[in-house]
Amino acid sequence: MDGDMEEGAKLLREALRLDPDGEGAKVALKQCRFVQTTLQEARRGVFHRNFAAAVDLFQKILDDVRPLPPRSHLYCLCHSEKSHAHLRLKQHSLALKHSATALASRDDLEPAWLVRAQALGALERHTEAADALAGPLATWGSDRPALRDAHAQAVFEVRQAQRPDYYALLGSPRVASEREIRRLYKEKARELHPDRWSGGSEEEKKSAEEGFRLLGEGVEVLTDEFRRGLYDQGHDLASINERVAAAQQEAKRAQGKYRPHGHH
Repeated sequence: MDGDMEEGAKLLREALRLDPDGEGAKVALKQCRFVQTTLQEARRGVFHRNFAAAVDLFQKILDDVRPLPPRSHLYCLCHSEKSHAHLRLKQHSLALKHSATALASRDDLEPAWLVRAQALGALERHTEAADALAGPLATWGSDRPALRDAHAQAVFEVRQAQRPDYYALLGSPRVASEREIRRLYKEKARELHPDRWSGGSEEEKKSAEEGFRLLGEGVEVLTDEFRRGLYDQGHDLASINERVAAAQQEAKRAQGKYRPHGHH
């Protein structure tokens, strides 16, 4: 963008050299210099964490440069960078508004997609963030690491929100020892054991069976140091099992690699 404006200013200066009285070129050159200066000041504001001033400067460009077509690069750029400044101010609704405006005109603006995903995440709308990023990843963004990472984070947050709270199921504080967790498991397991609910309604029996199953999952995860560490990081059971399997495979490879060879 900066290179385009500099090239434009160069062409306008050349036009004025050939026709010093050209009013159109004078106005256009003045506007070009205004955009260059204001854009630099806005970005300087972001760099120095003066996000509110940056928001005002991006808006000044949008207000003062007329006409500014909605599909122009400058229009999209200002809305995209303004959305980032709003995000840094924790003004998430405004960040969503301006990133959407930029993307409505150009759907390949990676920074606007990243702002949108972060704003949705901050609002705990993780499913929306994952769904939003699936589009660009499926079309033009599959080779963009930042987009892939943002999508993976959104999916992780969705799975984290959907996983059972093993600590709550066991009635256990998060700092409980393995011994204390096993004790709490025995108490809860007696309460939810299917035999105890054999005379209950079908709904009660199903609820007890599901609770008993989840208790088993919980005690297995929380009494294993590696699994518990992954759970505390936010992983769900499927993710934990994937990483356990990967760690076991890696251990087998390492064992095979360093196993001493016998003499023949």
